[in-house]
Amino acid sequence: MDIDQAGARFFCVCTKYNHGQPHEVSYTSWYRHLNEATTEEEKQKMHTAKAFGLEALTIPDPPAQASGKLAKRARESADSQRFVGRRKRAKTVQPEQVVYDDPPLPPDDEPPLPPDDELPLPPDDDPPLPPDHDPPLPPDHEPPPIELILARRPRPNIDVDNLAQRAVLQKMKDSMEFVLALKNASLDDPLAKLSDDALDRLRNPPQGPIIIDSPGVRQSISMYLALEHGSQEAYNRMRRATMRNFEGANGAEEILSFYNVEKLIRQHTGVESIDHDMCPESCLAFTGPFAHLESCPMCGSYRWDQAKLRASNGRTKVAAQTFVTIPLGPQLQALYRDPDSARHMRYL
Repeated sequence: MDIDQAGARFFCVCTKYNHGQPHEVSYTSWYRHLNEATTEEEKQKMHTAKAFGLEALTIPDPPAQASGKLAKRARESADSQRFVGRRKRAKTVQPEQVVYDDPPLPPDDEPPLPPDDELPLPPDDDPPLPPDHDPPLPPDHEPPPIELILARRPRPNIDVDNLAQRAVLQKMKDSMEFVLALKNASLDDPLAKLSDDALDRLRNPPQGPIIIDSPGVRQSISMYLALEHGSQEAYNRMRRATMRNFEGANGAEEILSFYNVEKLIRQHTGVESIDHDMCPESCLAFTGPFAHLESCPMCGSYRWDQAKLRASNGRTKVAAQTFVTIPLGPQLQALYRDPDSARHMRYL
């Protein structure tokens, strides 16, 4: 038994010693009276009087189940103040409910307020300010705008010829040869493979739009452009079907073959393709420093078609694989000749 418990005094409401009236006893006497209680209801009253004192005796007796829970909570609360190590339980406090009185009603003799849509509206324009409150005038001279000047790094002075001479590895040498070829590129370079007519048109571009009067030629160009990604056989079939279905029509006999329509477009626009030999395995193109090679330096594949080379006893050399490039200059010149395309290109 704890020392504090031995000296504490409690109120006992046992029936045996004081006929249910509260009397003050020690902890030992209260525990002995509790053991001598005959009913469970009497024990619950004793626990309640011990926990809450005389204040609990003025409260009407709760139901047995509620009284048991109340006594248990009181016992745990009292024990938690006397024993160290017991867990305390948080007590929740219910907030007080504030009841507001209804506002007083107006007397019956007062006139009702008008509806919201009949209330007078404030004026739209604000009243003018007095002369003393005029807004300040702007200064006579506005500050000049801030100009930001960003420093630029000077262009490095690189001697490409010196770098090409100092290259040691073979791949670096090949790369520098391509760089030098781009540096010294010109229209007269034989590697460009441009015809004399193409060079003349580049230097002296024709002016004015292209005018084609023949309906058969216009139909040929339309079919050629419509079958841009089609085969030559597809164009020829469409040509034969058009000539058969429109036999006797104006321009039906003037529909050109695939070869002639390509030639005509090349003459009118100046756009022509350039074929370059390449490795059959797509390793590289035989141009620049590789223009004179007979086989691919990477995979060893032959540059020429071996079947045709053997059939001609080495006299006819036909590339085993080629790729096509279309120069940009003739395309821009052809677009410039048409007013609509030139306007789309913002040349006019």
